[in-house]
Amino acid sequence: MRDLIVQHGLPVPLPDGTRLAADVYRPAAPGRYPVVLVRTPYDKLQALDLANFGVDALALARAGYAVVLQDTRGTFASEGTLRHFQHEADDGAAAIAWAAEQEWSDGNVGMTGPSYVGATQLLAATRTPPALKAVVPIITAAEYYESWSYQGGAFQLGFTQMWAVGMAYAGLARREAQGEEVRGEREALEALIADPWEGFLHLPLRDVPGRAASLSSYGEWLSHPDRDDFWRATAINERYATVQVPALHVAGWFDIFAKGSLENFRRLREEAGTPEARAGQQLIVGPWGHDNPGEWFGDVWFGAGSAFDLRGAYLEFFDRWLKGAPSESAPVRIFVMGANRWRDEDAWPLARAVETRLHLRAGGGLTQDPPADEEPDTYVYDPRDPVQTVGGNTLLPGGGFRMGPRDRRAGAGPSRRARLRHRAADGRRRGDRPARRAAARRDLRPRHRLHGGARRPAPGRQADRRRGRDPAAALPQRPGRAGARRARPRLRDRDRPGGDEHGVRCRAPHPGRDLELELPALRPQPEPRRRDRRRDGARPRAGDATRLPRRAAPLVRRAARRALSYFAFTSSAQSRV
Repeated sequence: MRDLIVQHGLPVPLPDGTRLAADVYRPAAPGRYPVVLVRTPYDKLQALDLANFGVDALALARAGYAVVLQDTRGTFASEGTLRHFQHEADDGAAAIAWAAEQEWSDGNVGMTGPSYVGATQLLAATRTPPALKAVVPIITAAEYYESWSYQGGAFQLGFTQMWAVGMAYAGLARREAQGEEVRGEREALEALIADPWEGFLHLPLRDVPGRAASLSSYGEWLSHPDRDDFWRATAINERYATVQVPALHVAGWFDIFAKGSLENFRRLREEAGTPEARAGQQLIVGPWGHDNPGEWFGDVWFGAGSAFDLRGAYLEFFDRWLKGAPSESAPVRIFVMGANRWRDEDAWPLARAVETRLHLRAGGGLTQDPPADEEPDTYVYDPRDPVQTVGGNTLLPGGGFRMGPRDRRAGAGPSRRARLRHRAADGRRRGDRPARRAAARRDLRPRHRLHGGARRPAPGRQADRRRGRDPAAALPQRPGRAGARRARPRLRDRDRPGGDEHGVRCRAPHPGRDLELELPALRPQPEPRRRDRRRDGARPRAGDATRLPRRAAPLVRRAARRALSYFAFTSSAQSRV
C-alpha cells in the first residue's frame, strides 16, 4: 500500500477524558482531504472487511479520502464502558470535530457504515456538528425500541440475545487484558454461541447463563418493556429536525430494519433541518437482508440483473457532498421483485400508489369489506410448544426461505382468521400474537411478504402502542416464503397466524406476571445431516440429527470467534490488507 499512509491507534480525546482509538488510511500524496468516518463497535480492524456491503475503506482512500476507522466507547482498543446507543451522539460529534481539525483534513467530514454503524451516524447527526456534510446509513433503524429490541411490544429474544452474547464474547479479550479473570465466562458464552437454545430456553430471561459484564445493556432492554424515556432519549425519529445533512439511505426488502430505513428517508425528506438536507435525501432499496447483497436471498434467485454497484453509489454521493462534484443519480432507486429489475423513482412512497385496507374474514380470506357478525376462528396457544421460526425478516439464521412444510405442523390451526381469539392458560385474553402475510404469485411459488407480531396488553392496562396502523402501509410488500394452498392465476394476499412461534423470534412477559413465570419453548429438532447415506448404509431419515464430534472444543471456539463477525457483516469477506 505504498500509495497510502496508514496510522494505527491514534487517540481521540472526548470531553469527559475518555480516549477512543482510531486508525487512519489516507493518500500518501501531501495535501488535505475530505474525511470519511466509520465508528464501529465491531473492531476497527474488521471494518476493513465491510466491503461486502460496498463500504471499502481502502477504495475510498485511493479515491482521495482520508478514512478514519474508530472503535466506539468501551469496545476493543477504546476506553470507557459500552452502553449501546447511549453515548453515540456526543461521542460521534466529538470524533467528527477531531477529524475536521487534523492537518490532513480539509474540514469536510462524511460518515458511512451498516446496522449499528448506521446508528452511530444518525445519532451524531442529531447534534448538528458543523463539519459533518453527509452520511450514508445502511440497513439501520429509525429507533432502537420498535423493530430493534421489541416488535409491537414483544421482546425480540432471538436477535437481541444472540447480538448481546456475541458482543460480550468479543469484549472478553479486552477485559482479560485489563486483568480480569474471564475463563469461566468464556466457556459459558462459547456454549451459548454453539447452542443458542440454551439461552433462549433459560428463565428468567435476564439471567443469561455465563452472563458477561457487557451484557448489562441486555438487562436494560428487558427492564424497559415500554417505549419510555429510556428509548426516547436515543430515538432518531423524534429528532429529524436536528439533522441538517444530506443522507444516502440503503435498505433491503428483507432486512429486519427495512421499515426504519424507509421511515428515515421519508421523514428526513420532509422534516430535516435545512432545505439542502431535505433535498439531499436519497434512497436505494435492494433484494437484500441484513447480510451480503447478492443475486440470491435464501432459496430465491433474483437474477443477474439484481446486482448493484453500491461502492460506486457511495463514492458518487461523497464526491457530490464532500468534493462538490456533479451527480445525476435519481432520488430513489428500488429493485422491483417479480419483474426483477431496478427502477428509478422520484419519491417514496410512490405518489401513484393506492393504499387499500383489507379485512380478515371468518372461514378464510381477505376482503375490502369489513367483517359483520361472524364467528371467530380459533387456534391453540401454547408457548411451551411453539412453531419454529423459519426465515423472515429476522437476524436468526435461515432467512428468505419459502413457507410451506418447513413452518407448518399438524394442529397448527386454520390458515386465516377473522378475529384472533387468544387466551392464556388462566383464560385471560392476552399474549403475543405473531402473524404473517404471504403472497401467492403467478408462478405458483408462494413467498413471504410481511412477518410481524404484537403484544396484546391485559384488559385495563394502558400501554404506549401505535394502534390502528397497518404495518404493510409503511413497509412495501416483499417476497420470501408463504403459505400452502395452490394459487389462482392472479396475485392475491393470504394471512395465517404464526401461532405461538414467538417462543424464539419475539417474546414478551404477560402483563401482570414476573419474567420468571414465562413458559419456555421446547427445543426444536435439529436439521437432518445433509449427506447421501448414514454410517449404517441406510438413507438418512428426516429425524436424523447432526452430532458434534466428541472433541468439539475447537469447533465451539471457531463458532464463537465467528459470532461477532456475523453481526459485523464480515462472515464471508476476506481481509483487505
